Amino acid sequence: MTTASPARADTRAAHREHLLAFFRQHVPASATIELRDDTGLLGTGLLDSLTVIQLMVFLGRELGITIEDEDFVPENLDTIGQLLDFIGRKSAAA
Repeated sequence: MTTASPARADTRAAHREHLLAFFRQHVPASATIELRDDTGLLGTGLLDSLTVIQLMVFLGRELGITIEDEDFVPENLDTIGQLLDFIGRKSAAA
């Protein structure tokens, strides 16, 4: 079993804080639940099509990552953990 390096863990924590800030600002329903890595986003009412677009614009602006059309897939957006993994991949590619 491998563990994340401290720098990678710090980066993931910073990305998590950006996500939580987005949800606090744009998704009122998120205030009543704990957003964990396994928290579902699609199909639960936390993310709808408009909020997905707002989220991707937010991530591009706040984190300086380039969002492509092909990035709008459930594999990147279905849970907080998948979203954090997506952000990590995009950040590493930047």
